[in-house]
Amino acid sequence: MSPQNIHSVETIITQIPNGNNKHHAICSTRITTLSGRIFSAFGEAFKNDLERRSEEDQLCLAAERSTENAFELLKAYPLPATSTLSTPGNPPQPQTLPGQSTALREPEPRSGNPITAKQQRLIATTALHNGKTQADAEAIARENFGRSVAQLTTKEVNLILDKLRGQ
Repeated sequence: MSPQNIHSVETIITQIPNGNNKHHAICSTRITTLSGRIFSAFGEAFKNDLERRSEEDQLCLAAERSTENAFELLKAYPLPATSTLSTPGNPPQPQTLPGQSTALREPEPRSGNPITAKQQRLIATTALHNGKTQADAEAIARENFGRSVAQLTTKEVNLILDKLRGQ
């Protein structure tokens, strides 16, 4: 995807490293395309990743990693060659992702509280502990709810966790 097709890239600090969290920095990045597609990913850095560096350096590394992960997702799920970008009067159309035989359904309306940062970290950690990636979690969320992990509600998190655990 060319940079001209990206509407915005937003990186936020999810966890500031300190002694209480074993100097573990976590950032998340959200990429929004002009067609309205959203890709979210986490990146993390530990004190051990950088010798004698500051917490600010850890946050920068976590931010770089989350941005790289989000762009990897973007590359993994390109728009089909026949897709057109959304413009006023031409709304985004449902798309088929690799491995899917039918187009994505319309996103279900959100009912409930938005997912918390702690739940997002739990999803990322559960994926890693079960030999999966953030991209797998994103695919499960899109397949079941038509939205990215960052757009889920607190009630929807358990289904994602169960699927990541193979239940």
